[in-house]
Amino acid sequence: DELAGEQKSSKVRSLITTMVRRGKLNSLISILREERPDETWPDIAAQIQQAISDSPLLRISSKGEPVRRLQELLYSLGHSDIDIDGSFGPGTQAAVIRFQENTGLPADGIDGRQTWNTLRAQTSAE
Repeated sequence: DELAGEQKSSKVRSLITTMVRRGKLNSLISILREERPDETWPDIAAQIQQAISDSPLLRISSKGEPVRRLQELLYSLGHSDIDIDGSFGPGTQAAVIRFQENTGLPADGIDGRQTWNTLRAQTSAE
């Protein structure tokens, strides 16, 4: 049990180090500041790992620079009814759903890897 705890701590430290090296400190701080009473360290470590990737998983209550980047991309594609405030609320979710519907993606309102890739393709084409 103690060994498992040390391994988890080591994995979390490694993820934190990687995030800091990649300039993702704000994402890390956002994750750690959120209250997560029902989640365990592996859950939090998984979220940190996702934040390291170029396509962070964003959904209702996500906050920070990745959300702001998402909002800016959506705004540039004509979803001008959202606030660019770095907070993934109902307005951002509705814009993500509209974008997903318009591009033939599953319309779940969650901005994951497939949605990010399609957003990037659409914005680079313009």
